[in-house]
Amino acid sequence: MFEPLHGLNTAIFTPYDEDGRIDTKRFEKLLEWQMSVGVTGFFVCGSTGEGLYLTPQERRSMAETAVKTVAGQATVMIHVGSLTTPQSVELAKHAAEIGADAVSSIAPVYYQVGFEANLAHYKAIGAATDLPFFIYHIPHLTGAALTAESAAGLLEVPNLAGLKFTDPALYLMRWLFELTGEQLTMLSGPDELHLPALTMGAHGAIGTTYNVLPGAFLRLREAFFAGDIQKAMELQARCNQIIYVMLQSGGISAFKATMRIIGHDCGDPRAPLPTLDDEQVKALTTRLEAAGFEELAAM
Repeated sequence: MFEPLHGLNTAIFTPYDEDGRIDTKRFEKLLEWQMSVGVTGFFVCGSTGEGLYLTPQERRSMAETAVKTVAGQATVMIHVGSLTTPQSVELAKHAAEIGADAVSSIAPVYYQVGFEANLAHYKAIGAATDLPFFIYHIPHLTGAALTAESAAGLLEVPNLAGLKFTDPALYLMRWLFELTGEQLTMLSGPDELHLPALTMGAHGAIGTTYNVLPGAFLRLREAFFAGDIQKAMELQARCNQIIYVMLQSGGISAFKATMRIIGHDCGDPRAPLPTLDDEQVKALTTRLEAAGFEELAAM
């Protein structure tokens, strides 16, 4: 199993400037702040990072900035999934060349090509480098679901180290782990199920909410591993109130607006993702305050 990822890994935002261009200076500051708090890894250009909305050159720029800024102080996993296998392979090769720690990919989207074609996609990426490769399982967005019957096929993927499991089916996560001989690192994706995933054997986590509440989730993990399950449950419940507000207020758009509120301006999401207007931001701020965001964000 790939142990360096056994911790809290932020699915980091892609910051833009006022003209909608990638802002590497803001990105550097964001990474540095996250590391100062105690985050142990970063997932770059994933769903949270709007990877599919970036050009290949922008994705390479983000990867290069992350690796250079982190400089071995945390783990950097680059999401290389794209519409085509050749482009994913090229992005994976670039990640290896610049010194990333691991790569990951969603299943190809838009065309529903089926499990065998998805598996071929994963094999091509896995074989492209010697880096640990993580399948990014997020079926509610890709339409590509894994099953227990998939387990044997997964082990055919070269350099497969584990899964980024963004799926509430934690029974399936555990089942896949056991069916593959407990060889894979399981990284939970749903932030609202961080604690339940730990109880089901997740080795680490990758998530969006760690951008805004890294300290709260680090305290949750500390409580869990110290055996204080009651405290861990309370922190999960409090974080879930914030997650609920975010999801009801616009998802990534609300998260990015909140980053501005806490002093880490990442710009607005890239179209076609919507941008919150002033009234929506005001309503979001009010709801966050009512849910106890300020105290959690200060942890």
